[in-house]
Amino acid sequence: MQYTPSHPYQTGVNLGGWLSQYSPQFTEAERLAHFKTFIQRADIEQIASWGMDHVRLPVDYSTLEDDASPGLYKENGLAFVDQCLEWCRAAGLAVILDLHKAPGFAFDDLQSASLFQEPALQERLLNLWDALARRYQGQASYLAFEPLNEIVLPDSGPWNVLMPKIVQRIRASNPSRIIVGVPQGSRFTEE
Repeated sequence: MQYTPSHPYQTGVNLGGWLSQYSPQFTEAERLAHFKTFIQRADIEQIASWGMDHVRLPVDYSTLEDDASPGLYKENGLAFVDQCLEWCRAAGLAVILDLHKAPGFAFDDLQSASLFQEPALQERLLNLWDALARRYQGQASYLAFEPLNEIVLPDSGPWNVLMPKIVQRIRASNPSRIIVGVPQGSRFTEE
């Protein structure tokens, strides 16, 4: 079954625990073994057979980039995203690619959140979205981007400043990509 857009993003399943929110105690070998076995093609096919029209694919930035090597993206992590996109396309499912944790931000650890105070971390986030957008620009309309999971701040001001910058990076290579939180056709850009 090939994905053909009609009304995607009505009923879906979240794939949490796979490329996001896995055990921080995993060694690199354990992490890769987890990635290879936690979700398989048969799981995606099962989700499609339930009548779902999409999956949400949460990915932690640490799956894609090491803090010790900012800007050097991990092909072994990206390969799992690529594989999931292919499985979903073949099963007729749309995908929301969700950056679940970013450098300096996790929705469940606000005490150590520094993304909104540190320009270097913000630039890392912008560069990561630029790289993801360029990598997946050829993907059809079955792929949407969710820039960051659950922004829980006492004041939305810092997010309202950063979000247009992310949108601008994505729009540079994906002018019509659905971005969660941005109305379709919006000219949502930096002011």
